[in-house]
Amino acid sequence: MIQTTTDRKWLPLYEALASEVRLHILELLSEAEMNVKDIAQMLGLSSAIVTMHVKKLETGGLIKTELVRKQGGTHKICKLAISRIDMVLPKTNELRRAFDEVVVPVGHYTRFDVHPTCGLATTRHLIGQYDDPRYFLEPERMHASILWFGRGFVEYRIPNYVMPSQR
Repeated sequence: MIQTTTDRKWLPLYEALASEVRLHILELLSEAEMNVKDIAQMLGLSSAIVTMHVKKLETGGLIKTELVRKQGGTHKICKLAISRIDMVLPKTNELRRAFDEVVVPVGHYTRFDVHPTCGLATTRHLIGQYDDPRYFLEPERMHASILWFGRGFVEYRIPNYVMPSQR
């Protein structure tokens, strides 16, 4: 499965899909593996043109080819490399929703119940001592950048600015 994004690395896939001939080749290969000569015959095209299309499909990651010795010659056998393609396209007419954003610092919790191993720290130093839950009440906790605990919880209360008439 190939999942696409707007990244340019998917350009070969898009190019591979941008031809009716290549789409017909994919249809044929979905029924059975075939060599380039048989594909060319079924499409009424030259082997050279089909080879060019096969290369595009390989570059796009849609088919695989392998050289096989058969009946005294070498045949380029083509088969599907994937069974489906999923594309997520951006929604240009998507309804933009208004929202309120609230940023709550790590140390602004309103309630906690923590058990060792536990602690708090700013970006510069430890707040209190390791494994002592009492320091979770330390006023300096408002400047904490990290907290940890082996078991328990911290609870944050966040204001809700949505009016009763809003959704």
